[in-house]
Amino acid sequence: MVEKVTGKPFHEFVQKRIFDKLGMADTHFFLPDAKRARLAQVYGGEPGSLKVFAHDRFRTGAQFANGAGGLYSTASDMAKFIESFVGKSLLSPAGTRLMTSLQTGDLLMDNGRERGVGIGWIITRRTPVGTSLRPAGSFGHTGAFGTEYWADPKSGTVAVFMAQTFGLPEDARKSFDTMVAAACCRD
Repeated sequence: MVEKVTGKPFHEFVQKRIFDKLGMADTHFFLPDAKRARLAQVYGGEPGSLKVFAHDRFRTGAQFANGAGGLYSTASDMAKFIESFVGKSLLSPAGTRLMTSLQTGDLLMDNGRERGVGIGWIITRRTPVGTSLRPAGSFGHTGAFGTEYWADPKSGTVAVFMAQTFGLPEDARKSFDTMVAAACCRD
């Protein structure tokens, strides 16, 4: 839809209208050759026995941006992105509220009542029991290889967890969420 409306490839539109405006100099859909040595290796396997996860790290020959697991970035850049939804956004205040509010009604995730979906974000409806202490009203997203970033608009907290794992338990990410929320997001 973006390409039809703007007449530009999706990755070029996003680069100019979002990444560049937010100062996200290390975020790309197609990783430049000069930055490839900085890309962390992805690991899989079982807990206690990590193995290099065999996949095409650079999406060799790809012609289209992969919005479902093909964004290369840094913790600093991802913090800038999510901060833009807590502070001054590239969108109108109404647009930001719409994106970061529950849009799915009673259609919720994980067979539970804790999380639902906004527009591009996972919305925490109530603090989950037994998984993490992420506060109600927070919103965020996860990445294909274990990365997660979220924000709590009430406290102004922004959290970014970077990982490069595939098929491993999410214990470290959940512990990180709990520690951040316990330190920053309680009344």
